[in-house]
Amino acid sequence: MKVNPSDIIDLCSRNSIEVQLISMRFRFKECPFCGNNKWKVWLYEKDQAGSCFRCHTKFNIYTLLEKYGVPKNELSLFNRYAIEYKDDLTLIDPIVNSLEEQQSLPSFSLPSHRYWRIDERPDHPASKYAIRRGVPEALYSEVIIDVEANAVVFLVRLEGKLVGYQERYVDPKSESKTWTAKGFKCGQFLLTYERPEGQDLFICEGPFNAITAYNWGHTGICTFGSMLSAVQIRRIRELARKTGKKICCAFDMDDAGLKAYLQVKSICDAYGVDVVKILPEYGNDLNESWAIGKKYTVDTDDTAGLLHFLPELK
Repeated sequence: MKVNPSDIIDLCSRNSIEVQLISMRFRFKECPFCGNNKWKVWLYEKDQAGSCFRCHTKFNIYTLLEKYGVPKNELSLFNRYAIEYKDDLTLIDPIVNSLEEQQSLPSFSLPSHRYWRIDERPDHPASKYAIRRGVPEALYSEVIIDVEANAVVFLVRLEGKLVGYQERYVDPKSESKTWTAKGFKCGQFLLTYERPEGQDLFICEGPFNAITAYNWGHTGICTFGSMLSAVQIRRIRELARKTGKKICCAFDMDDAGLKAYLQVKSICDAYGVDVVKILPEYGNDLNESWAIGKKYTVDTDDTAGLLHFLPELK
């Protein structure tokens, strides 16, 4: 059972630890790990775990208060947090039974007269569009075209099985630029362009941005928008743990993208998984930057983004 926030505030007050509770987050003035006193220590009320934005040390409520020197007898409220974490401060995360999950997956097949590989119809407008947006030959089995709809088709697989797809119209006839296959719940899956030898995991909103990350040598992952589900975040977390790679959030440069980044960071921090924020050198997203020969930078001080949503902290 989670400890009441008011009990945490009272305990900190008794031990002269400066803390604030704002918008479901505890902010501590001084980091007991690196000594920074600029309110860079955040602990999320929901998970009662967090990290320092300066030294990036991760902790739960027990390990943080213990580091502050709170007497053992006063830490009795938090004893369950002392055993709920492994030695590396990674939460014990139950793994979903892959067999049950696999049996419940949707199944799709695509008629050959309508769906073609890019190299089979290189002069088709959809093929030319896909190549112009950066689709490399190495992904021609995963990114195909719909010659009837004049669309680029992004195939989504799980353990090798086709579980769905989304089409991007080259010349949309309405406000909608995409069409998602019936029965495919894209919010439950990730579109992944894996580079086993690559550097990091780049999480993006759209397929072309994930392809751009792939072209830059990373594993590109598309979440089909900025509203991530718990299942998608779990899949991202598991992939990071499995590969040992860092999670790099490369969402669009708008409020929705910033909120998506904060959502991923807040949950993954609680599980001891590193998350950083990526900024395109040009434009709103990675693909726009790639189109003019630019790349990206790593945001080393994302507290500005946090303050954007918490104006009372400015």
